[in-house]
Amino acid sequence: MSDYIPCHLLANVLLMLPCDSLLRSRCVSKSWRALIDSSDFIKMHLHRAHQEANSSNGIQIIGLKQNTFYTLNLDLEAHSSRTSGSAKQLNCPLDYSGNEVRLIGSCNSLLCLRYPYRREIVLWNPWIQKSWKLPSFPVENSMYGRAPFLLGFGYDRVNDDYKVLNRISSTSLFDTDRLSWCDEVFVYSLKMNTWRRTEHFLFKVSDYDCYCTVDCVLANGALHWLMKERRLNGVSYIISFDLSSEEFRKLPCPRYLENFVHQNLRVLNGCLCLVPYYKVNGRYATDLWVMEEYGVDKSWAKLTSVTMPLGSKFRSLTPLALSKNKRQLLLQIDGEKLILHDLETKCISDLAIRGDASYFQSSCTCIASLVRPLGTD
Repeated sequence: MSDYIPCHLLANVLLMLPCDSLLRSRCVSKSWRALIDSSDFIKMHLHRAHQEANSSNGIQIIGLKQNTFYTLNLDLEAHSSRTSGSAKQLNCPLDYSGNEVRLIGSCNSLLCLRYPYRREIVLWNPWIQKSWKLPSFPVENSMYGRAPFLLGFGYDRVNDDYKVLNRISSTSLFDTDRLSWCDEVFVYSLKMNTWRRTEHFLFKVSDYDCYCTVDCVLANGALHWLMKERRLNGVSYIISFDLSSEEFRKLPCPRYLENFVHQNLRVLNGCLCLVPYYKVNGRYATDLWVMEEYGVDKSWAKLTSVTMPLGSKFRSLTPLALSKNKRQLLLQIDGEKLILHDLETKCISDLAIRGDASYFQSSCTCIASLVRPLGTD
């Protein structure tokens, strides 16, 4: 009967279905499978997924706990002080179950994963269970030591390509002078399936104490990380790498930050978010500054401050999502506990996770779509 349904009408109906239903629908007929697997349909489904994510209060969280991934669906505005959510375990990529893994980032349903002991980077869509291992990283190790990799992952909208950035700092094993360290940036293109070195990187590696704690963050089609000038009371700034033009740019930090212990760069609802940490009257506290207009110095605005109860402390705080009514802020503390912060009352409530996991070591927001890594059927 499907042969009598016009193709455009069938496509409009199928676009309404979630990923798991579409995967089952591929078995209806060869024509349905060809339609669902077509690049045009996948792009339309991705576009619809983004529209739904932007118009709904529901968010989807991908969490990592003890090398196992989970998905958690939440409606921030529907929850009260007794907030809870149910986590569901995801099947890990084939041949990687039980291996130590780091979650680098998420973009258009694709997760970028790093397996440090196997020295492998993998792109994975957990909703369609397709993964792709990147080719080996082209770095000579003969007489050079390597600082920890700084990785980033995102989408090049101009060239319709997914890219992974790997920034390293190398030095002679016998050279303790960090001023002589050489910084290099390599970019992997999924479309070309190759690594290549970018033009000379003009910014030296930072002496900043939290520089290597977080990988690059994705916002406005570019990857970003924190840097600091190599001098006493040096100014902190943000380096951006445009995934389309592959050009570097220096962005300003807020000018209002004083006496902070350290700071992290995050992303909140698509905007750069700077999180400085303080200790005030024996309590641990932090501010959240958001760059409301990308690249504009004066658009930095303080969203809120979070102060922990006396006796409680945290090393890091990650903003994950802000509700549509701009009141409920979902945060993760120390890569474990999820909390809700009410921007009006300043009250903090724990998010009790039911199901397969009670906490996450790292997490990110994500959408479900049919986007496939290179070379997967």
